[in-house]
Amino acid sequence: MNSRKTILVMDDDPSTLEFFGEALGDSYTVETASTADDALRKLETTKYDLLILDILVPRINGFEICERAKETQNREAPILLVSGREKRRMPLILKKFGADDFLKKPLDVDTLRDRVRRLLEEPARKGVYRVLVVDDDEKIRKLLHEVFGAENYSIRFAKTGKEALGIAPDFRPDLILLDVVMPDMDGYEVLRRLKGDERTKGIPVIFATAAIGPENELKGLELGAVDYITKPFS
Repeated sequence: MNSRKTILVMDDDPSTLEFFGEALGDSYTVETASTADDALRKLETTKYDLLILDILVPRINGFEICERAKETQNREAPILLVSGREKRRMPLILKKFGADDFLKKPLDVDTLRDRVRRLLEEPARKGVYRVLVVDDDEKIRKLLHEVFGAENYSIRFAKTGKEALGIAPDFRPDLILLDVVMPDMDGYEVLRRLKGDERTKGIPVIFATAAIGPENELKGLELGAVDYITKPFS
């Protein structure tokens, strides 16, 4: 009996499909679809353990495939979206369309394998988006607790950079909201250390701070942050 888990990858770029096959083929059975129509046909006839969908494909985008997959035998399969463009408010977008995770292209092999493993081996996480908030301001922590709690996210808080670095590897958040100005080490140093750790380097980080300006924003993006949001939150 074949115990290997089966993954469907949809992408219209042949080299990307080859990349997924090489990165995941040793551990999983990887089937590919180069068009949305091909992906939909496969979803109707085959049950998969994981769906990896490019958002930007011709005719039917990855978001619509997410919704239509829920009407097939693959309604319970976790979904990993990939794209060369990172949309703002991605956590809310994932929740809206029923996807479980997102990776930005170009893809890193180790990060991809880690995300796939997490989605396949931690089924209890399906539908629960984990957020780590790092901020020394109690009012901000309370506000974000109310915001994310109302949306049924799993949320953890850290008051200092050192505390955040201790929490992140075990909590394995899907997103980190990181303040820049903190008492023990600034957010830039926290981000450097996160990106230097194999366990946390693939976690998307958004700076949430009042310390904003072109130079600050560029510095954060160069270090690997995916976005900035400014305080006070509206």
